[in-house]
Amino acid sequence: MAVLSWTTEVTGFEGIVPKLLYIETNDTFATITTSGYLNPSVEAGMEFTNEAMALVMSTTGPLWLQTSLVGANHSLVSPANSSSVILPTIASHIATYTNTIGTLSENAATAINGGNIQAGLSGTAGSLISFPATAARGSLQVVGANSAGDTVTVITNASQGGARTYTIPDAGASGSFMLNTGPTTMAAGSKILLDKAPGTCVANAVTINKSAGVVTTEALTTAGGAAQAITLTNSLIGTTSVLLCQVQGGTNTTQDINVVAVPGNGSAVVTIYNNTAATALNGTIIFSFAVF
Repeated sequence: MAVLSWTTEVTGFEGIVPKLLYIETNDTFATITTSGYLNPSVEAGMEFTNEAMALVMSTTGPLWLQTSLVGANHSLVSPANSSSVILPTIASHIATYTNTIGTLSENAATAINGGNIQAGLSGTAGSLISFPATAARGSLQVVGANSAGDTVTVITNASQGGARTYTIPDAGASGSFMLNTGPTTMAAGSKILLDKAPGTCVANAVTINKSAGVVTTEALTTAGGAAQAITLTNSLIGTTSVLLCQVQGGTNTTQDINVVAVPGNGSAVVTIYNNTAATALNGTIIFSFAVF
Protein backbone atom coordinates (compact mmCIF):
# COMPACT_ATOMS: atom_id res chain seq x y z
CA MET A 1 0.00 0.00 0.00
CA ALA A 2 1.46 3.35 -1.02
CA VAL A 3 1.23 6.42 -3.23
CA LEU A 4 0.94 5.12 -6.81
CA SER A 5 1.46 8.42 -8.63
CA TRP A 6 1.38 12.20 -8.15
CA THR A 7 1.15 15.33 -10.23
CA THR A 8 2.36 18.64 -8.82
CA GLU A 9 2.35 20.79 -11.96
CA VAL A 10 -0.61 21.19 -14.28
CA THR A 11 -0.31 23.22 -17.49
CA GLY A 12 -2.02 26.57 -17.08
CA PHE A 13 -1.98 26.44 -13.26
CA GLU A 14 1.65 27.42 -12.69
CA GLY A 15 2.11 30.03 -9.96
CA ILE A 16 -1.42 29.74 -8.59
CA VAL A 17 -1.68 29.85 -4.81
CA PRO A 18 -2.52 27.64 -3.07
CA LYS A 19 -0.75 25.00 -5.12
CA LEU A 20 -2.81 21.99 -6.18
CA LEU A 21 -1.52 18.39 -6.04
CA TYR A 22 -3.10 15.30 -7.58
CA ILE A 23 -2.28 12.03 -5.78
CA GLU A 24 -3.37 8.47 -6.55
CA THR A 25 -3.08 5.83 -3.79
CA ASN A 26 -4.39 2.42 -2.91
CA ASP A 27 -4.69 3.30 0.81
CA THR A 28 -7.61 4.08 3.10
CA PHE A 29 -8.38 7.48 4.60
CA ALA A 30 -7.02 6.36 7.98
CA THR A 31 -3.68 5.41 6.41
CA ILE A 32 -3.47 8.46 4.16
CA THR A 33 -3.92 10.87 7.09
CA THR A 34 -1.28 9.30 9.34
CA SER A 35 1.64 11.58 10.22
CA GLY A 36 4.54 11.29 7.70
CA TYR A 37 2.50 9.49 5.04
CA LEU A 38 4.16 11.49 2.21
CA ASN A 39 7.75 11.11 3.51
CA PRO A 40 8.62 8.25 1.09
CA SER A 41 7.11 10.20 -1.85
CA VAL A 42 9.07 13.36 -0.99
CA GLU A 43 12.25 11.29 -0.76
CA ALA A 44 11.38 9.85 -4.19
CA GLY A 45 11.14 13.34 -5.73
CA MET A 46 7.69 14.75 -4.99
CA GLU A 47 7.77 18.58 -5.01
CA PHE A 48 6.11 19.15 -1.65
CA THR A 49 4.69 22.53 -0.74
CA ASN A 50 3.44 23.09 2.79
CA GLU A 51 -0.22 24.13 3.06
CA ALA A 52 -1.07 23.22 -0.50
CA MET A 53 -4.32 21.41 -1.35
CA ALA A 54 -4.33 17.82 -2.59
CA LEU A 55 -7.02 15.94 -4.46
CA VAL A 56 -6.37 12.34 -3.44
CA MET A 57 -7.88 9.17 -4.90
CA SER A 58 -8.19 6.61 -2.08
CA THR A 59 -9.66 3.13 -1.89
CA THR A 60 -12.99 4.70 -0.85
CA GLY A 61 -13.05 7.48 -3.44
CA PRO A 62 -11.63 11.01 -3.86
CA LEU A 63 -10.56 13.04 -0.81
CA TRP A 64 -9.90 16.76 -0.49
CA LEU A 65 -6.94 17.17 1.89
CA GLN A 66 -4.37 19.74 2.95
CA THR A 67 -0.59 19.23 2.97
CA SER A 68 1.20 19.74 6.27
CA LEU A 69 4.86 19.81 7.29
CA VAL A 70 5.48 19.34 11.01
CA GLY A 71 9.11 18.69 11.88
CA ALA A 72 10.38 16.19 9.36
CA ASN A 73 6.96 14.70 8.64
CA HIS A 74 5.24 15.45 5.31
CA SER A 75 1.56 14.64 5.81
CA LEU A 76 -1.96 15.01 4.47
CA VAL A 77 -4.59 16.28 6.91
CA SER A 78 -8.24 17.30 6.78
CA PRO A 79 -8.62 21.02 6.00
CA ALA A 80 -8.97 23.09 9.19
CA ASN A 81 -12.20 24.70 7.99
CA SER A 82 -14.00 21.57 6.85
CA SER A 83 -15.78 18.65 8.49
CA SER A 84 -13.88 15.50 9.33
CA VAL A 85 -14.35 12.27 11.20
CA ILE A 86 -12.08 11.23 14.05
CA LEU A 87 -11.10 7.63 13.40
CA PRO A 88 -11.41 4.82 14.16
CA THR A 89 -15.16 4.53 14.59
CA ILE A 90 -17.22 1.64 15.96
CA ALA A 91 -20.18 0.24 14.04
CA SER A 92 -23.63 1.18 15.42
CA HIS A 93 -22.27 3.87 17.78
CA ILE A 94 -23.92 7.32 17.68
CA ALA A 95 -21.86 10.12 16.11
CA THR A 96 -21.52 13.47 17.95
CA TYR A 97 -19.88 16.78 17.03
CA THR A 98 -16.62 17.65 18.78
CA ASN A 99 -16.55 21.32 17.70
CA THR A 100 -18.53 23.99 15.82
CA ILE A 101 -17.20 23.18 12.32
CA GLY A 102 -18.67 19.70 12.04
CA THR A 103 -15.90 17.35 13.20
CA LEU A 104 -17.51 14.02 14.09
CA SER A 105 -16.54 11.50 16.72
CA GLU A 106 -18.32 9.03 19.02
CA ASN A 107 -18.73 7.95 22.65
CA ALA A 108 -18.95 11.50 23.98
CA ALA A 109 -19.19 11.92 27.75
CA THR A 110 -22.58 13.58 27.16
CA ALA A 111 -24.55 13.41 23.90
CA ILE A 112 -27.22 16.12 23.66
CA ASN A 113 -30.26 16.44 21.44
CA GLY A 114 -32.29 19.65 21.56
CA GLY A 115 -35.57 17.77 21.06
CA ASN A 116 -36.98 14.34 21.77
CA ILE A 117 -35.04 11.07 21.64
CA GLN A 118 -37.05 8.12 20.34
CA ALA A 119 -36.18 4.44 20.72
CA GLY A 120 -37.86 2.29 18.09
CA LEU A 121 -40.79 3.01 15.76
CA SER A 122 -44.46 2.12 15.73
CA GLY A 123 -44.33 -1.62 15.15
CA THR A 124 -40.57 -1.77 15.78
CA ALA A 125 -39.54 -2.34 19.40
CA GLY A 126 -36.98 -0.06 21.06
CA SER A 127 -35.81 0.51 24.63
CA LEU A 128 -33.67 2.88 26.71
CA ILE A 129 -30.85 0.93 28.40
CA SER A 130 -28.49 2.23 31.09
CA PHE A 131 -25.43 0.25 32.26
CA PRO A 132 -23.59 0.78 35.57
CA ALA A 133 -19.87 1.58 35.77
CA THR A 134 -18.91 -2.02 36.66
CA ALA A 135 -18.90 -4.62 33.88
CA ALA A 136 -21.27 -7.59 33.97
CA ARG A 137 -23.50 -6.08 36.70
CA GLY A 138 -26.78 -5.88 34.80
CA SER A 139 -28.59 -2.86 33.36
CA LEU A 140 -31.66 -0.68 33.87
CA GLN A 141 -34.08 -0.72 30.95
CA VAL A 142 -37.21 1.27 30.10
CA VAL A 143 -39.20 -0.88 27.68
CA GLY A 144 -42.54 -0.13 26.07
CA ALA A 145 -45.23 -2.86 25.98
CA ASN A 146 -48.47 -3.21 24.01
CA SER A 147 -51.48 -1.22 25.24
CA ALA A 148 -55.15 -1.84 24.51
CA GLY A 149 -55.11 1.06 22.05
CA ASP A 150 -52.74 3.53 20.39
CA THR A 151 -52.25 5.50 23.61
CA VAL A 152 -49.24 7.21 25.20
CA THR A 153 -47.94 6.45 28.73
CA VAL A 154 -46.03 9.37 30.27
CA ILE A 155 -43.71 9.07 33.29
CA THR A 156 -43.05 12.50 34.78
CA ASN A 157 -42.17 14.13 38.08
CA ALA A 158 -44.04 16.50 40.34
CA SER A 159 -42.30 19.70 41.43
CA GLN A 160 -39.45 18.79 43.81
CA GLY A 161 -38.25 20.90 46.72
CA GLY A 162 -34.62 19.87 46.14
CA ALA A 163 -32.35 17.26 44.60
CA ARG A 164 -33.84 13.80 45.05
CA THR A 165 -32.73 10.22 44.37
CA TYR A 166 -35.43 7.54 44.30
CA THR A 167 -34.29 3.95 44.69
CA ILE A 168 -36.30 0.92 43.57
CA PRO A 169 -35.80 -1.79 46.22
CA ASP A 170 -35.45 -5.47 45.39
CA ALA A 171 -38.87 -7.03 45.98
CA GLY A 172 -37.39 -10.53 45.77
CA ALA A 173 -39.53 -11.35 42.71
CA SER A 174 -41.19 -9.63 39.76
CA GLY A 175 -44.08 -7.40 40.82
CA SER A 176 -45.91 -4.13 40.27
CA PHE A 177 -45.62 -0.60 41.65
CA MET A 178 -48.30 0.67 44.03
CA LEU A 179 -49.89 3.71 42.39
CA ASN A 180 -52.00 6.65 43.54
CA THR A 181 -54.75 7.90 41.22
CA GLY A 182 -56.20 10.57 43.51
CA PRO A 183 -57.00 10.12 47.19
CA THR A 184 -54.56 7.49 48.42
CA THR A 185 -56.04 4.07 47.66
CA MET A 186 -54.70 0.56 47.07
CA ALA A 187 -56.13 -1.90 44.59
CA ALA A 188 -57.32 -5.25 45.93
CA GLY A 189 -54.43 -7.68 46.13
CA SER A 190 -51.78 -4.94 46.45
CA LYS A 191 -48.90 -5.54 48.84
CA ILE A 192 -47.01 -3.18 51.14
CA LEU A 193 -43.31 -4.03 51.18
CA LEU A 194 -41.67 -3.39 54.53
CA ASP A 195 -38.34 -4.04 56.19
CA LYS A 196 -37.23 -5.11 59.64
CA ALA A 197 -34.45 -2.49 59.71
CA PRO A 198 -35.62 1.10 60.31
CA GLY A 199 -35.29 3.54 57.46
CA THR A 200 -34.75 1.00 54.65
CA CYS A 201 -36.95 -1.03 52.33
CA VAL A 202 -34.35 -3.18 50.59
CA ALA A 203 -33.31 -6.36 52.45
CA ASN A 204 -35.73 -8.74 54.15
CA ALA A 205 -38.76 -7.17 52.48
CA VAL A 206 -42.03 -8.64 53.75
CA THR A 207 -45.74 -8.02 53.43
CA ILE A 208 -48.10 -7.30 56.29
CA ASN A 209 -51.41 -9.08 55.96
CA LYS A 210 -54.75 -8.78 57.64
CA SER A 211 -56.10 -11.96 59.13
CA ALA A 212 -58.51 -12.09 56.16
CA GLY A 213 -55.94 -11.29 53.45
CA VAL A 214 -53.55 -8.64 52.15
CA VAL A 215 -53.86 -5.19 53.69
CA THR A 216 -55.73 -2.96 51.27
CA THR A 217 -58.68 -0.91 52.52
CA GLU A 218 -61.03 -1.24 55.44
CA ALA A 219 -64.67 -0.14 55.63
CA LEU A 220 -65.46 2.07 58.60
CA THR A 221 -68.76 1.60 60.34
CA THR A 222 -67.70 2.97 63.71
CA ALA A 223 -70.60 4.69 65.39
CA GLY A 224 -70.21 7.85 67.39
CA GLY A 225 -68.32 7.15 70.60
CA ALA A 226 -67.60 3.55 69.55
CA ALA A 227 -64.51 1.66 68.39
CA GLN A 228 -63.55 -0.71 65.57
CA ALA A 229 -60.75 -3.28 65.81
CA ILE A 230 -58.73 -4.83 62.96
CA THR A 231 -56.32 -7.74 63.39
CA LEU A 232 -53.06 -7.85 61.42
CA THR A 233 -50.91 -10.96 61.06
CA ASN A 234 -47.20 -11.17 60.24
CA SER A 235 -44.42 -13.44 61.46
CA LEU A 236 -42.12 -10.46 62.12
CA ILE A 237 -44.47 -8.84 64.60
CA GLY A 238 -43.30 -9.41 68.16
CA THR A 239 -44.51 -8.19 71.54
CA THR A 240 -41.87 -5.40 71.49
CA SER A 241 -42.49 -4.30 67.88
CA VAL A 242 -43.58 -0.76 67.14
CA LEU A 243 -46.29 -0.38 64.50
CA LEU A 244 -47.16 2.93 62.85
CA CYS A 245 -50.67 3.45 61.53
CA GLN A 246 -52.14 6.34 59.58
CA VAL A 247 -55.82 6.88 58.87
CA GLN A 248 -56.48 8.51 55.49
CA GLY A 249 -59.60 9.51 53.59
CA GLY A 250 -63.06 8.39 54.53
CA THR A 251 -65.93 10.40 55.97
CA ASN A 252 -65.64 12.38 59.21
CA THR A 253 -62.03 11.25 59.70
CA THR A 254 -61.06 14.78 60.70
CA GLN A 255 -62.98 14.47 63.94
CA ASP A 256 -61.48 13.24 67.20
CA ILE A 257 -60.04 9.81 66.34
CA ASN A 258 -57.45 7.74 68.20
CA VAL A 259 -55.61 4.79 66.65
CA VAL A 260 -53.97 2.27 68.98
CA ALA A 261 -51.85 -0.67 67.76
CA VAL A 262 -51.10 -3.45 70.24
CA PRO A 263 -48.44 -5.92 68.98
CA GLY A 264 -48.29 -9.56 69.94
CA ASN A 265 -46.49 -12.68 68.75
CA GLY A 266 -47.09 -12.80 64.99
CA SER A 267 -50.10 -10.49 65.07
CA ALA A 268 -51.29 -7.09 66.19
CA VAL A 269 -54.66 -5.56 66.96
CA VAL A 270 -55.29 -2.06 65.61
CA THR A 271 -58.25 -0.30 67.21
CA ILE A 272 -59.83 2.90 65.87
CA TYR A 273 -61.61 4.93 68.54
CA ASN A 274 -64.26 7.44 67.55
CA ASN A 275 -64.32 9.94 70.39
CA THR A 276 -67.04 12.09 68.80
CA ALA A 277 -70.27 10.75 70.19
CA ALA A 278 -72.60 12.62 67.86
CA THR A 279 -71.09 11.64 64.48
CA ALA A 280 -70.36 8.19 63.07
CA LEU A 281 -67.38 7.34 60.85
CA ASN A 282 -68.49 6.28 57.38
CA GLY A 283 -66.66 5.43 54.15
CA THR A 284 -63.29 3.80 53.55
CA ILE A 285 -59.90 4.28 55.20
CA ILE A 286 -56.46 3.00 54.20
CA PHE A 287 -53.82 1.61 56.54
CA SER A 288 -50.07 1.67 56.04
CA PHE A 289 -47.83 -0.07 58.54
CA ALA A 290 -44.11 -0.26 59.19
CA VAL A 291 -42.47 -2.75 61.53
CA PHE A 292 -39.22 -1.58 63.19
